[in-house]
Amino acid sequence: MFAVSQLLWAIVCIHVFWLYCFITGSLVRAEPHASEPDGSRASARSYMAELVINSTTGIAITGFVLLLLGFVGLLNLSALICWLVIEILLFKFIKRENVFGFAFWARRLQSITRAWS
Repeated sequence: MFAVSQLLWAIVCIHVFWLYCFITGSLVRAEPHASEPDGSRASARSYMAELVINSTTGIAITGFVLLLLGFVGLLNLSALICWLVIEILLFKFIKRENVFGFAFWARRLQSITRAWS
């Protein structure tokens, strides 16, 4: 039973980390257009590519930030919380989005569900 509970906890942690990376990746990615240049709708394949690209971009940004924090000797909880605050401010000032708003989370959830449907 201990192994099952540990496995479930690991799965939850991995999914929370993936969601964080997806949201971080959406900071630098431009919003996709509703249709292709020739007027046809984008296919489900491009939605899945968008999901994967956002996620891997977030993983790269997270890795780079952790590397820099490690180089300067600030790889601790307070530095990670400061990074989260900086990331929220970047969303506010660069993307003009409110991380605490419903529209922000609805758009991310729509992007995820669109890729899997």
